[in-house]
Amino acid sequence: MLVGMTPEYGDRFDAATYADDVRIRIFRVDRYGRSEHDELWMPERLWNRIRSIGQGYELHLTPLFDGSTDPVFLNGTQVVELEHELTFIARVVDDSVVSSWVELLVRLFRKDSQGASKDTVGIEFP
Repeated sequence: MLVGMTPEYGDRFDAATYADDVRIRIFRVDRYGRSEHDELWMPERLWNRIRSIGQGYELHLTPLFDGSTDPVFLNGTQVVELEHELTFIARVVDDSVVSSWVELLVRLFRKDSQGASKDTVGIEFP
């Protein structure tokens, strides 16, 4: 079992490390459009960390969003699946920065729809 951490990597667990990162935009959309209160701007390096962990555990959706495409829109079923994958990642990783972002994402996904239709989630890369 590994004990302790070498100091040169300790900053990876400090949220301030990512303050100036390029941001990934994750937002809710329904038939009435979107609201600025229904979005998150996540540091790109943290998104990439989550995506890489998903790839390592052979999850279905998480590894697909690598930023190489135009904005991606997920339907309700896909949002639920992504929520399950993110929750799994937060449970297997001892990383409070990742866990706090997963919590914010899951909260966003679980917000009630503002419209009559089933809403979707969009992911927009820089």
